[in-house]
Amino acid sequence: MELCKFKGTLYGKLKTQYFIWDSEWETFRPIEKIGWNGTEIIAVDSKYKADIFDAWYGFGSPEMKQLCKRLTEITSIEVPESSFIPWLKEEWWRDRECSFTSNCISRSAQSWQKYIQYLNSKSRTLRRHIRCHATKRLLPK
Repeated sequence: MELCKFKGTLYGKLKTQYFIWDSEWETFRPIEKIGWNGTEIIAVDSKYKADIFDAWYGFGSPEMKQLCKRLTEITSIEVPESSFIPWLKEEWWRDRECSFTSNCISRSAQSWQKYIQYLNSKSRTLRRHIRCHATKRLLPK
C-alpha cells in the first residue's frame, strides 16, 4: 500500500481504493476520494457512513473491514510529512491537477489562490512580472 502523510493526516492507496488512518478507531478506513472542498483538502467517506445503525458502519462491508484490519496489522504508519498528495489528479485546474469533492466548488481565481496558499506552494504559470524601466532617480520617494 502506498502511504502519504499530508498536514497531519495519513492517507493510503491500494490499487484504486483510498484509505485514511483513523486514530480514534486505530485502524485504516476506506474513503471514496480525497479532494479540495474550497477551504481545505478533505477525505470524502459519506458512502461508508450513510447509515449509523449499519453493522459495517465506516467500512461498508465485512470484506472491507477485514481488509482494513489486515492493512493495519502489516502497515507501518511512521511516514514522513509530504508537501502534496500524489493522487489529487482528477482534472486540470489552472497550473496543476486537482481533485474536487463536488461539482459545486468554485473554480474562480480567488479559490485557486486559496488552494495554492493551502498547499504552501507558488503558482507555476500565470505569473505577473512587474517590469520597471525607471532608474532609482525616477522612482517616487
